[in-house]
Amino acid sequence: MIGELLALVQQGIPAHVPVLVLADRGIGTSPKLCQKVADMGWHYLFRVTRQSKIITEQGKYTIYQQVQAGQT
Repeated sequence: MIGELLALVQQGIPAHVPVLVLADRGIGTSPKLCQKVADMGWHYLFRVTRQSKIITEQGKYTIYQQVQAGQT
């Protein structure tokens, strides 16, 4: 449903305009939402809980709470 809403919003935004989608913890931990926003060529900034799992492009994962500022 959110993907459909984003698609409707996209129709009103010129292609050259950069978009940043902001989301709170309620939906910010959704991998499908992250992928949908990325597939649209948009950027996102989602607030997550300390227990959120972070998975790197290499397939490694950690819990957000264990990541220190500046770590990749």
